[in-house]
Amino acid sequence: MRDIPYQMPSKGRGLSVSRSRRRRAGVAALLFGALTATLLGGSPASARPEDRAPLTLPSPPGGDNVRVLVFHGSAGDEPATVNAGIEAIEKIGNQGPAATRFTVDATADASVFTRPRLGRYNTVVFLTGAGDVLDPEQEAGLEAYMEAGGGFLGIHDAARNEPYSDWFTGLIGARPAATNPGTAQRAVVEVGDRVHPATKDLPLEWKRTDTWLNWRTNPSGTVHTVARVRESSYQPGAGAVGWDHPISWCRDYDGGRSFYTGMGGTVSGFQEADFRTHLRGALLWTTRLSRADCKATISAN
Repeated sequence: MRDIPYQMPSKGRGLSVSRSRRRRAGVAALLFGALTATLLGGSPASARPEDRAPLTLPSPPGGDNVRVLVFHGSAGDEPATVNAGIEAIEKIGNQGPAATRFTVDATADASVFTRPRLGRYNTVVFLTGAGDVLDPEQEAGLEAYMEAGGGFLGIHDAARNEPYSDWFTGLIGARPAATNPGTAQRAVVEVGDRVHPATKDLPLEWKRTDTWLNWRTNPSGTVHTVARVRESSYQPGAGAVGWDHPISWCRDYDGGRSFYTGMGGTVSGFQEADFRTHLRGALLWTTRLSRADCKATISAN
């Protein structure tokens, strides 16, 4: 594996204008603080981002002893699903043939995205609450990780993270609409991709209970949808998407592999055998333990 020197991503690689402004504002504040400290007889802070040694990441990240990082930072109260999700992913990692097992680490400390140990992990899972959970430097580290060929799995509320970041919107694939059903409902999930490891072992019509999300913009055509939720089987509310309502999808993104599922909104869901099968298949793909075509239904291809 070769090491890739860490570089701040350019605007052309998907860095949004708003994030560029936030970064410039943050750097300016640090420089002002350093100047003020010098004028007052102190010494500049030693932990300024621009003074840190370059971060290097292997390409692709991780190694033969597959490791998965579950990040569960939240801007507010931690969702009740976090403990259930971590437990499920740990059990998934210990299942199946030895060649497909993996080790799981969990943290709510976002500084992991600025440290070399990020390169140990084949995949990063966002099992998060809503809100802005990464500062500009941490998000830049996640970008560098994906550019090095890392894997990403976003679960449910991960779609509400980094609301001002165009790059993160692309990583997830879609943002929740302003109006979503407020309670869990039983619905039918239509499994469309019978080859992808995340769906090949699921029922064609998968009946399950979850808190279903509507999308601000339908991601169909920009992602490869592996499963849809049938809106006629529950009450989607005023933000209904229509007959084509993607709920799980994948795509190659910025050099890495990204999978997102809008499911995982209830504690009990993580105890379902079929949902764990779904997550396991997603992780096998993002960790590069299995192959799949995640370009087939993307319009640009």
